[in-house]
Formats: sequence, structure tokens, C-alpha cells
Amino acid sequence: MTSNDAVRRLTAEFRKAHNAYAAAVRASKKWGMLSGTSLQQTLKGVVKDAKRKRDRLETELKALTSAPPAPP
Repeated sequence: MTSNDAVRRLTAEFRKAHNAYAAAVRASKKWGMLSGTSLQQTLKGVVKDAKRKRDRLETELKALTSAPPAPP
């Protein structure tokens, strides 16, 4: 896999993870009136997991794009 393919694949994964995170945050805010319930705790967990995945992919993407190109 070339560097460009890896960047494209990682960018697509990051986009999906970011969209999942944004959707989880919106759902969490929508259901915020259920404070203290198990649903709220579940949504908090979903938001944390989505944020963790998004941040991990963002770090990988930055590392991949900032690395010097491999010699042919």
C-alpha cells in the first residue's frame, strides 16, 4: 500500500469516526433530560468511546502525513 492510499484510507476512517462522535454527542444532548438514568450513562460511554477512537485516528493521520516520504 502506498503512502497516498494509507492517507486516503485513514482519512476516510477518521471522517466516519468523527461523524459517529458528532451523532453520539447530538443524541446525548437530546436525551440529556434523562439525567441520572442508565440511558444517560450508556450515552456517556458511547460518546467517550467515539471520542477516543476519533482522537486515535487523528493522531495516526497526523503522524502519517508529517512523516517524510519513503524512498522509492
